[in-house]
Amino acid sequence: MTKEMTKAQTLKKLIESDEILILPGCHDVLTAKIAEEEGFKVVFFNDCGLAAYSFGIPDIGLLTLTEMVEMLRRVTRAVKIPVMADGANGFGGPLNVYRTVEEYIHAGAVSINLDDQDFPKRCGHMAGKRIIPVGAMIAKLEAAVDASRGHDFLIVARTDAMGVAGVNEAIRRGNLYAKRGASLIFVDAPTTTDEIKALVKGIKAPVLINQVEGGKTPLLRAEELQKLGAAVAQYCTPSFFVLAKALKDFYRVLKQKGTSREDLSMMETFPPFNSRLGMSKFIELDDKYLSIEKQFEDKG
Repeated sequence: MTKEMTKAQTLKKLIESDEILILPGCHDVLTAKIAEEEGFKVVFFNDCGLAAYSFGIPDIGLLTLTEMVEMLRRVTRAVKIPVMADGANGFGGPLNVYRTVEEYIHAGAVSINLDDQDFPKRCGHMAGKRIIPVGAMIAKLEAAVDASRGHDFLIVARTDAMGVAGVNEAIRRGNLYAKRGASLIFVDAPTTTDEIKALVKGIKAPVLINQVEGGKTPLLRAEELQKLGAAVAQYCTPSFFVLAKALKDFYRVLKQKGTSREDLSMMETFPPFNSRLGMSKFIELDDKYLSIEKQFEDKG
């Protein structure tokens, strides 16, 4: 009998496959569930969407470990597919990274992204980023590896060197991070296809390319990124960019017309929405328990 692969083993196989892994983002339980329903094999829980939708703040390093773990635990319980998770810069130094990895493992994540930005970090497609020395990042990676030892868990090392020190430094860091335990190298914010090609060729490990609508990296089809040699095409922003635009469009219409009756095509209505949330299961359970209650009432 063939032993079933763990979620982390499944993720590693997808990363190392010849076919590029398309990685959608989520920022809460519902967005994760919809990604799973649409057939995606893995989902990425990101901090930028959580910051925006739960706290109304930009992605500039203001979230806490507790806030991330609270939602992460809900997401991993709600879906069966592997959940990769954003760990920012580990919320501090190596000891903070050690605890962060422990918390992410217990919350059900299969991997953590750790970046080499100084504190406070910010979105890789914003200006004003600062990167920490290589030695400081390697110490964090060592802490992550130590904390994950004995667990089926992957480390994703992100470098923001592209926008600070250029392609060669990003390649140098990517290779150093891979040698120190990272299974996937995330180089954020290359600005041209030539830069992407150079990164993928120069880094001797699987490379993730992040696609941010309105960001610095050219938006390419997954098959184009695959031809360039990328292992993962990450789309972390659409889950909250799409929602923001859809809500803005609908609220404008609602204010103008004073009704939603003429614009039902803009939304998922009550019955299918409840069906998506598993309402039938709860109705069956409720009927079961009411039946038990009634049996005892009839007896007397």
